[in-house]
Amino acid sequence: MLAELSNLVLDLYRGCREQAVDTYQKWAFERLKQSLPFDSALWMTGALHPDGSDADIHTHYLHQQPLQLLIDWSRTPDRATFSRKVLRNPGISFSCITSQEFGRELAEHSRRYNIEHILATSLNDPVAHLSELISIYRADPASPFGEAERRLQQSIVPHLSETWRINRTHHLAQVSQPSCAVKAYSATVDSQGILHLIEPGFTRLLQNEWSTWQGPTLPLDLVKQMDQKGSRYIGNTLSISLSVLNDHFLLRGRQRTPVDALSKREREVAELFSAGSTYKDIAKTLTLSPATVRNYLNTVYLKLGVDNKAALVNMLKEHQ
Repeated sequence: MLAELSNLVLDLYRGCREQAVDTYQKWAFERLKQSLPFDSALWMTGALHPDGSDADIHTHYLHQQPLQLLIDWSRTPDRATFSRKVLRNPGISFSCITSQEFGRELAEHSRRYNIEHILATSLNDPVAHLSELISIYRADPASPFGEAERRLQQSIVPHLSETWRINRTHHLAQVSQPSCAVKAYSATVDSQGILHLIEPGFTRLLQNEWSTWQGPTLPLDLVKQMDQKGSRYIGNTLSISLSVLNDHFLLRGRQRTPVDALSKREREVAELFSAGSTYKDIAKTLTLSPATVRNYLNTVYLKLGVDNKAALVNMLKEHQ
């Protein structure tokens, strides 16, 4: 079992960088199935309720099950019987025989979708108040999950969660990460400022800036920046760039650097100059006089502590 777990973990970490974002969960379940047989599954994320008994669904991936399963489940009166126990005990895998442990309506719902046995595990982020739930199902009443399988599920779920996060941030970084000497971290939020994905490093950045912050909603200052369609938020300790990613916002955050002390106009002048524009070119582009451009550049040099163009170019490149 240990060798099987080791091989599975290795495959997940290799595959998470090779699979596309929209195929990773399917691929991961197919790989898991080789080590821990099952017929269908659910991978769900959401924002935890304050009492930890339920979660508002953000994303879901149904493996070999129709969307109607979730629709019907949401209408079942005793739907939280099992999920409440799983959500309130993160990191522990629970097995369930639906015909024995569910009430009549929930048992009928499970039978309708060929779910006789369940193995479910949740992971919670206590700061961001986000939860992730992974459940696998078997259809054969005579094939319950054993204790060794429960332990395997409990061991592998944190790796499934982490490799899915790596998969998403890896592909986001390929399209959005500039060359930067300062480590940057990612988060994605919806239009209401509610987190859907957050890297641990991004959580630390937020807590350094807002010591009492807890999710799943971004700090109010950042939500306001989104409302104003601002592209960058600069705080006392951090700098966060905001960009639209389909129907979400992608946030890239890093520690504040000297470049962040530049005003908007100073940064525009510095970037144009670094890109090869002359004083006259910059003056024409920004509707300024060449003398004003020269004054802006002198101020930029002083703020950044550089004394030549090459150093300025490197500074801007490393602290985007």
